[in-house]
Amino acid sequence: MAANDHGKLIQMARQSPTLFSCAHLDQAWSLADAYATLGPRDGLFGLLAGLINACRERDRLATLQKAVTWLAPDDWERLADLEAANPRTPGVDAEFLRVRYDQDISRLLAAKNAVDPGEFFQRFDRISARVESYQDANIALLAGWSFLDAKDTGTAAHWFGRARDWRPADADAARGLALCALAERRHADARLLAEGIPAGEQGREEILRNAAVGMAQAAYEQEDFASALQLLTDAGPRTGLPRYAQLMTAWSLLHLGKSAQALEIFQEVHRQQADAESAQGTFYALISSTDAGALEQYPADELLAPLLQRYHADQSFFRKRFLAARDRAPDVYGANGGAGTPRAAWYGMLRDKSGSTGLSKLEDTVNSLEGVWPLSGRSEITFRLDHHQLDSGAFAHEARLSLAGDLLTGALGITSDSPGFTDLAETGAASLRVSGAGADVSIWEPHLTWRSETRFEVEADIGLSAVGGVLDPRVIGQLSVRDSNKWGNFGITGYAKPIRESILSYTGWRLDEFLPASPLNGEKWGAVRAAGTELSGYVPLGNGFGFNGKIGLEQIDAKNVRENSHAFLLAGLNHGLELDGFDYFAAGISAGYDHYRHNLSHFTPGHGGYFSPQTFWQYKANLDFLTLENRQAVVKGHVDGGRVLKREGATPIIPLDGFSGQGFYPGNREWGWAYTVELNGAIRVGNHVQVGALVSRRESPQYDETAGMLFIRVLFEPRNSVLSSDLPGRVMDSVR
Repeated sequence: MAANDHGKLIQMARQSPTLFSCAHLDQAWSLADAYATLGPRDGLFGLLAGLINACRERDRLATLQKAVTWLAPDDWERLADLEAANPRTPGVDAEFLRVRYDQDISRLLAAKNAVDPGEFFQRFDRISARVESYQDANIALLAGWSFLDAKDTGTAAHWFGRARDWRPADADAARGLALCALAERRHADARLLAEGIPAGEQGREEILRNAAVGMAQAAYEQEDFASALQLLTDAGPRTGLPRYAQLMTAWSLLHLGKSAQALEIFQEVHRQQADAESAQGTFYALISSTDAGALEQYPADELLAPLLQRYHADQSFFRKRFLAARDRAPDVYGANGGAGTPRAAWYGMLRDKSGSTGLSKLEDTVNSLEGVWPLSGRSEITFRLDHHQLDSGAFAHEARLSLAGDLLTGALGITSDSPGFTDLAETGAASLRVSGAGADVSIWEPHLTWRSETRFEVEADIGLSAVGGVLDPRVIGQLSVRDSNKWGNFGITGYAKPIRESILSYTGWRLDEFLPASPLNGEKWGAVRAAGTELSGYVPLGNGFGFNGKIGLEQIDAKNVRENSHAFLLAGLNHGLELDGFDYFAAGISAGYDHYRHNLSHFTPGHGGYFSPQTFWQYKANLDFLTLENRQAVVKGHVDGGRVLKREGATPIIPLDGFSGQGFYPGNREWGWAYTVELNGAIRVGNHVQVGALVSRRESPQYDETAGMLFIRVLFEPRNSVLSSDLPGRVMDSVR
């Protein structure tokens, strides 16, 4: 018969089916080929099934092998199932199982190529036992990669491990195991496995790098930044690392204090792809490595700019620059305290200083009205009008007699042992009239202040002192510039201020009448003003300790008062405690020194009526605290106490030209105790109202003083808290 004449072959089979039986197996196979080509398919399967059921086992096995090319996979499976039911000798059975396994593998590969994971895993599950029995490393590897793709790292590792067991030198098996270890974050195992892969094999270097990065990440999460950085360095050139690893390198450097190196990496990564993390890293590296001035000018993009803006606002708030904080972050600080809002206030103060009645004693009752208006986001202007009602007690006979005796000696050269001194002193005391001495001295003081919080904190104030007093008003004021940064805070102040220790030093006296022969009749003197410069600063020393100090020099002058100079120095060491509810709470010690060139503490012409020792040492312990800012109430306190030494030199009774040698006040030297207690607070009582008070007590060898103040402030914009800038202490300091 012709080999390819399939139609005739099929017709012949219908006429003589016995010619296509097991006895004529080649002809049966030719008929099967014809059916496979022309059909019908049922005829094909029936023919083959008949052979499987009737032929010898070797012929059946050969038929089954040939049927692979004739039958569809599912039909071949049915035919194999028929054969599986037949008895076979062990050798043939082994061959049958292998044939069937090969066909199962073909179908497994088809499922893999069709990207049908469900079908693949279902078929693999059926043959996994035979993969084990045949130690089929190739199929084990295929299974390993498939399970790894499906994120089933445990099963994947099992099959990669079996492949390595059957083929120990297989690099793919080691690579698969290493990748499983990476996926399970067993980075040390992954590195060990990858090191066993021959150099140059695909994936080896990448696995080693990823393992090192993974180990670095674990070290980083444990805050072992030095180990993390070393592992990242071992991983190879930084530019070859994934982006997150480059960022981790920068964060590790930053944590280790290498902020400049960290900044370079953060900036480069941010330039390549700007996102929140690279912006945050750049921000933290910047604030750690860049000075405040350069930070202000840093060219920030839309991701970095808000971080820097908020940082500047927070730093301003921390440094008590509340105007700047409000301007930089109005959504955060805009409604805090009175800073930056139009406001008006009344202050009432009473100050009672001890001393000789009619002379050094001073009672000062102050009423102040204040208005504040913001000029821009970071500056404001304040006008305050103070009225002082001064009282030194009645200028009674004892004070008159003392002053009259001093005038006799100092001006006329009549000493206490001169004939008639007592009578002249009594006569002089009786006729003595001094304007400005005694009670009910009323004066005014206007102040205009501009305050700005830009690169530096600047305050400029100008005013007049003792308007309405015996002498002409004097211009007073100050200009201060302060800066604060991570190294501390520092300031310089130039000022001209009245010395408010007595009515004489503050407003001055006029000797209206003494004795007819006195050259001092009609003379005015006093209204002392100190003009000088002060440098001050605070430097943190670490571990809560800090050093503070100030140094200054001032020239002191007044009408018909001897010119004087004053140098002062103060140095202190303090330790801050972190206590709940407090912005700061610090205890410390300090030592201070003051020196006046002349002792001008008396009340005759040429003297100023103010404390001016030639030596004044003070050694004190101190305590300062401030409760938390931005609350419904803020309280600030100061306590100090210790030993003081004052030495006042002998001084002429009238230390003016033309009066030298006319008697001296004796000097003195005295140790004593001194202390100060001051407490002031402010409370928010509504969106538009604040009230507060201050109490103060000082005791020292030279004098004692008690002071108190009340205030009420009206805000023309609503505010939800108070700040330390709302406390009345700053006003108290400017009026006493």
